Amino acid sequence: LASGAIALLLLIGAGALDSAFDLPAAFLRGTGLVLVPWVVLLLAIASRKTMYRNAVWVVVAVNTGWVAGSAILPIVDWIEPNALGVTFIIVQAVAVALFTWLQIVMVVEYETRSWGSVARV
Repeated sequence: LASGAIALLLLIGAGALDSAFDLPAAFLRGTGLVLVPWVVLLLAIASRKTMYRNAVWVVVAVNTGWVAGSAILPIVDWIEPNALGVTFIIVQAVAVALFTWLQIVMVVEYETRSWGSVARV
C-alpha cells in the first residue's frame, strides 16, 4: 500500500515535487515507474494464502537496497535536492527501513514459533 501510494505520488505529482524538493521531474517519474512492477509483485506475494519465506527475504533484500540507495542519493552528485528534498528522501528511506525491520521480525517469528503459514521454500 505504501509503495503504491509513493508510486502514484511520484508519477502524478512529479512536477510539483520537482519545484518543492529541487529534484528533477524525470527522476521522480522514473522512480515512480520503477515502483509500479514492484507494487504488482508485492500485491502478488501478499495475496497468497501461504507466505513463501524466500519471497519475503527477496522483499527484505530489495527494500534494503532501496534504503541504501536512498542513503547515498543526497551524497552523490547525480542530483542536488534542497533541504526539503533531502528530508523527503531520508523520511521515505526511514519508512522503508521500518517496514523492512517489521518484515524481518515477522518472518523470524513465524519461523521460530511456527505461527501462521509460512512455507519453508
